[in-house]
Amino acid sequence: MSAARPASPSPARSSGTARLEVRGLSVTYRTAVPTPAVTDVSFSVGVGESLAIVGESGSGKSSVARALGGLLRGSADVAWDELAIDGRSFRPAQLAGPSNPVAGTLLSYVFQEPKSYLNPSLRIGSQLREILGTHLGMGRREATAEAVQLLGDVGIPDGARRMADYPHQLSGGLAQRVAIAMAIAPRPVVLVADEPTSALDVTVAARVVALLRRLQRARGMSLLHITHNLYLAARSSDRVAVMYAGQLVEVGDAAQVLTDGRMPYTQGLLAAAPSADGMREMVPIPGAPPDMRFVGHGCRFRERCPLAADPCGEDVALRDLGGGHDVRCWRAEGAA
Repeated sequence: MSAARPASPSPARSSGTARLEVRGLSVTYRTAVPTPAVTDVSFSVGVGESLAIVGESGSGKSSVARALGGLLRGSADVAWDELAIDGRSFRPAQLAGPSNPVAGTLLSYVFQEPKSYLNPSLRIGSQLREILGTHLGMGRREATAEAVQLLGDVGIPDGARRMADYPHQLSGGLAQRVAIAMAIAPRPVVLVADEPTSALDVTVAARVVALLRRLQRARGMSLLHITHNLYLAARSSDRVAVMYAGQLVEVGDAAQVLTDGRMPYTQGLLAAAPSADGMREMVPIPGAPPDMRFVGHGCRFRERCPLAADPCGEDVALRDLGGGHDVRCWRAEGAA
């Protein structure tokens, strides 16, 4: 565990009762030179709400997602001040052992490259039945009926026939739909989608995100969507948290952040993203993120920021601009 520190502020506030509450999350990978990937990250996701965490590759967003489910054990040191899921609090040590109390019915995952974690030697029906039996105690007949229903829920027609398919018989889009069915089968309260569309073409990716959003609303789940794609974040989320170099740098309503971002990094992401009509020139952010092994004090974006000034050499916390909008920038309060 990290040394004690003052209680973290409350950025990324949900609009209702929190289903997922994270305070002071830090992740340090056990490399030759210990590498901090996440530093004092705090956020919450309300009941039936969707939060997208966006940022460049290496920003730490997937490390956040995987730390919550204990998926980094053995490769990283994970610490937090508080992790609560559906009102139950957990310590890092509880998620570090072989018996994970959050996996499945509290927290479930959808990853990229679904065929890499579907068992190639088992029919998809067998895999779904195993999950339903393990987590919900269903017998074979009940589990079969539920599995067919799940396949229908994720948009796979003729589910009874598809139960006999092996993963290699599925297209990328169908395989991801099966993976989503497996993720929601235990009836989790929080669904974590970690770059679930990276291996899919643009049209299929949009359909998968729309499916996740529909299932999240229909089942009353909370959704944490990890993505580098701002367009998909806008389609999937109520709120957006922008992450840079292991820190949250802007959090707020999705429409507000993705149209009127106040942090220079957010503005850079928006300028670098393709426009809906393809007519606007994309402007890349100059430079590269800092080497996290040697990151120091001050704003971590300052070396790439066109507005950097002397105060940027000092640490700054997320500032509340009102209306649930938080920005890690000393200029933000006066920005138009």
